[in-house]
Amino acid sequence: MNDIDILVIKKEEPPTSRITSIKNINVEVTSLGLNDALEALKP
Repeated sequence: MNDIDILVIKKEEPPTSRITSIKNINVEVTSLGLNDALEALKP
């Protein structure tokens, strides 16, 4: 979880977008599972 949050924070510059992105990733991790969320982050 911490690694994903760090990646999102580095990727998003505006604070509001940063918070929203972290929440969205957390939802993905919960609903899809960690492996699926990591796959979704790949380009």
